[in-house]
Amino acid sequence: MTTRQILPFVLSLLLLALAGCTPEEEGGSPDGLIHAEWDEDDDDSNDNPGDPEPVDAQWTGSVTIHGEAEDCDYDYQADDGDWPWEGDEDWYELEVPADGYLEATLSWDNSSQLDMVVFFDIPPGYNFSPDEILYSEDDESEIEYLFPVEHEEEDLVLLAMLCRSGGGGAYDLVVEWDD
Repeated sequence: MTTRQILPFVLSLLLLALAGCTPEEEGGSPDGLIHAEWDEDDDDSNDNPGDPEPVDAQWTGSVTIHGEAEDCDYDYQADDGDWPWEGDEDWYELEVPADGYLEATLSWDNSSQLDMVVFFDIPPGYNFSPDEILYSEDDESEIEYLFPVEHEEEDLVLLAMLCRSGGGGAYDLVVEWDD
């Protein structure tokens, strides 16, 4: 082979090597962060803050938890408070991927009234004194919460979806990290 014959072949190989795959094609993202997905474990009992479901996904940018709220019928406006609680609770424990801030968004597309509970740190035992409880209004289908404190890498936070009323259904709990 002459140089004249080899040169086009080498140039085409070089172009193929330089083109490569984009981050999206490789499972990454343009921002270089990992955006993970997590499905609620139906076998795991995550119905109280003392026994949350650990979200073991590797993430640095965001993690989306796909869950399913069961039918729930809790009347918080009843005279007796409709005690005991008969709603659905799904508790999740997340490890903060790096020093920075977190934002959580709970969204759903069904007739349920969902609430979100936030603990900045994992409470000992069955402690229901959360840092925040965010209640949905009748026509809402999304709740957003920006954590007011910076977290350190490997801190644990606890988030919960509480189904107050409605026929249940799918929901997404998205946690985003930013430095």
